[in-house]
Amino acid sequence: MNSAAARLRLFQLVSPALPVGAFSYSEGLEVLVQRGTVAGVEPLERWLRAELERGAVAVEAAALAALQAALRAARQEPGALAAAEELDRWLLAQREAAEVRAQQRQMGQSLLQLLADLGSPLPGAAALAWPGAFAWAALCLEIASPELEEAYLYSWVANQISAAVRLVPLGSTQGQRLQLNLAPLIAERAAALAGSDPHDLWNCGIGAGLALKQPVQEFFNYLTILLDRPFQTGQWIQVNGITARVERVGVRSTRLRNLSGEAVVMGNSLLTNAVVINCDELQQRRVVLRFALAAAAPPQALEQVPARVRQLVGAEPEACFERCHCLDVQGSSLLYELVYGLEGLDVQRHREVQQRITLGVNRLLQDLGLILAAN
Repeated sequence: MNSAAARLRLFQLVSPALPVGAFSYSEGLEVLVQRGTVAGVEPLERWLRAELERGAVAVEAAALAALQAALRAARQEPGALAAAEELDRWLLAQREAAEVRAQQRQMGQSLLQLLADLGSPLPGAAALAWPGAFAWAALCLEIASPELEEAYLYSWVANQISAAVRLVPLGSTQGQRLQLNLAPLIAERAAALAGSDPHDLWNCGIGAGLALKQPVQEFFNYLTILLDRPFQTGQWIQVNGITARVERVGVRSTRLRNLSGEAVVMGNSLLTNAVVINCDELQQRRVVLRFALAAAAPPQALEQVPARVRQLVGAEPEACFERCHCLDVQGSSLLYELVYGLEGLDVQRHREVQQRITLGVNRLLQDLGLILAAN
């Protein structure tokens, strides 16, 4: 195969469009973020570098050449597949968290099924996890060391950065810059691991694995949300400075949709340990509207403002007028403050009534010949 074709096949193997579900896994990064261990781009880069140097992903990359050799032999002699299965099981055992082992199995089976559908079925009925399946895919696409190890490490880093963009969160540009910063290390580690015996390496990448013990606690937090019912699906809540509607309460996390339409995913432990305001269960919402008027305006018009605003708010059946006063003089402006309550409204209805009153105040001021001033 010529170099151009080989390069294009390599791109296909590391493409995020590869339908194996890698995008949905964070390998414990979510919990590390919740704990504050990874709270920005710098600690994230330190964690990624440590995993590339000493983590399980490095051990797996070192085993790819041996896996590929065993799988190549299995093409001629199906009995040789046993060596690949044994090494693949050993790699799976290096993953200390059951959740990560399940992830590795699922991704491996998805990739093997894809390859079978593309006309490259694995010889024999082996159930390889992700490293073994990746080695078989590279063999079918005629990708060898060190490009094989580079592709494995690159795709792992890309998936973790993609998860971090959602979870930390990071900006997309920050994520791309981090991927570029790690490129020299990926190339260096791939070259070193291509000639290494995985059994001679040691794995200290336990941070994410131990963090995945956290789902047990997340499950109890999920039960707390179900039993205490601080909020329900469809309600609006405020938490950590975010106002959002609850879309789904899951076993490990809750999915929200904020006012600008963006999806926000929060771990249940974060929700049960934070102050959560249920906007839909407020008996009365208090609204404060401040506006400034030019002090040089006709005094008679300025004096009419409180009474006219009171009439305007009183015309809204759902609104309860509290007060409207001229509170202060600021330079050449007079500062007014309107306070009213809204009874028993959901957030959407609240916004509609508040909008009518705000626009009504603006129209009233125009009728009086008054001009809003900067405050």
